[in-house]
Amino acid sequence: MMTMSMPWRSRRSRKPAVWRQWRCTDGPEPSTTADRQTGISSYYSGQADWDIIAQVKDAVKIPVIGNGDVDSPEKAKAILEQTGCDGVMIGRAAEGNPWIFREVVSYLENGTIPARPTNREKREMILRHAALQLEYKGEYTGVREMRKHLSWYTVGMPHSAHFRQTINTMEKMDELIRGVQEIFPDEV
Repeated sequence: MMTMSMPWRSRRSRKPAVWRQWRCTDGPEPSTTADRQTGISSYYSGQADWDIIAQVKDAVKIPVIGNGDVDSPEKAKAILEQTGCDGVMIGRAAEGNPWIFREVVSYLENGTIPARPTNREKREMILRHAALQLEYKGEYTGVREMRKHLSWYTVGMPHSAHFRQTINTMEKMDELIRGVQEIFPDEV
């Protein structure tokens, strides 16, 4: 499969974007990813222009995967309905929230959204993530890279600002594990 992602700039002509997508359809199983960025200068502000994705879908005969502002199961369903795209790509909304995928699948299949993960589920996921980082990157790099992931996992939690300050000084995996166990205790 050949996948091509093209960031769309809302202030530029849309015709060239559709033409570029069409030109990239050669191959045994071609597909394209239509990502509707609003422009680098907006740094993810503004609203996604899903109409561009719909135009790409109308212009090509290959599967189109839509992306842009998909941060909930409801928006995943909306982009599918509004654009007619064949699939959805989730980006930043998965940072610190890998559970979004099960939520989207459940919502698309049966219209329900599973309960948010418990502290125990979050802790287990983070510790698994950290173990994989350690395995693939080693302790020095793995711990440092986990700092940003821990920040994403803890956004909006009580006392998380202090925790994020603390994790930025962690250098050893055992420190990270203790910190995660403290901020994600079992519910009573």
